[in-house]
Amino acid sequence: MIHKEVKRVLVAPLDWGAGHATRCIPVIRELIAQNVTPVLAGSKTVLARFNAEFPNLEQVHLPDQHIKYSKILPAWLAILLQTRNIVRVIEKEHQHLKTILIENKIDALISDNRYGLSGSGVPSVIITHQLNLQIPFLLKPFGFITQNFINKKLSAFDEIWIPDVNRKPNLSGKLSEIKQHKNVQYIGSLSRFKTALSTEQIRYDLAIILSGPAPQPQRMLQKILVNLPTSVTQIAVLSSIKYAVQENRSNFNIHWLTNASDTEFSNCLSASTFIIARSGYSTLMDLVRLNRNALLIPTPGQTEQIYLARHFQDHFGFVALHQSKITRHNIASKINDLKLKNRQTFPNQENNLKEVLQNFLKY
Repeated sequence: MIHKEVKRVLVAPLDWGAGHATRCIPVIRELIAQNVTPVLAGSKTVLARFNAEFPNLEQVHLPDQHIKYSKILPAWLAILLQTRNIVRVIEKEHQHLKTILIENKIDALISDNRYGLSGSGVPSVIITHQLNLQIPFLLKPFGFITQNFINKKLSAFDEIWIPDVNRKPNLSGKLSEIKQHKNVQYIGSLSRFKTALSTEQIRYDLAIILSGPAPQPQRMLQKILVNLPTSVTQIAVLSSIKYAVQENRSNFNIHWLTNASDTEFSNCLSASTFIIARSGYSTLMDLVRLNRNALLIPTPGQTEQIYLARHFQDHFGFVALHQSKITRHNIASKINDLKLKNRQTFPNQENNLKEVLQNFLKY
């Protein structure tokens, strides 16, 4: 193999929620630490998130998949109906990739779940924890078609980096079990947060982390607010925007933290007695880094989140509740379960991103 000095690396996360971008932040930091210039690529939303952290780095626009969830349909069906558009965007980004690499003088690329960024002639990596898809029961007979499509796309990359460890209990469970891929590296849990929470005086009874495509964040928030126990009066809401919600009682205060910085985010969680969040993988990695458990409410019909919520409840001291089961009694019961479990210390959280990245840059 002819070795070439890598000076400029394209970093391109999927725009499907903020998690793919936030978990790329430690990757970008490590590239900079190794004297490599990251060039950041993504949709308008992704680039805005990066700009807050890395305002001086070059940016390249990539097409947005415009994934939308439904108020009625489960997430898996809403996504299935958008399959044609998803495949079209993958093909489009692949068609434009060589031009992007030439115009921006890219030596290598790191994709986070963007399947179209391979086969370009430069060393390529894809970051993913989803080697094995969680297929809805109704689609089990056809699941092999989707899994084969994913396997083919993953195999087109030189390396697959799994943000987890290769021993149990691991964070991603059976999602990242290797069944056929050989070019796999486990890089450890990725979080934008560098250390565990500082000791903050409690200011909030509850912190609610909102994430994922509309309209589900607003729907979850509304259901939580109207079913909170009367003992919960001070609520912090962490989100990208401020949602319109109806309040059914006057004895609580909502403190909105929109687009909070990493310091503001971690300080808020440290100052909160309890946390409610979706069970997106990046959110879970952040909570683990901060040594906090939470009440997890997976996005309805999103099979990966449903599996992760159950996995974290079984192994890591979290509790889970389906959105359709949100009632005042259930919320109170789950919060009491969290109180009994208290804060957690999580095993197997080493990170070898530095070493894996060093080896990759020797191509």
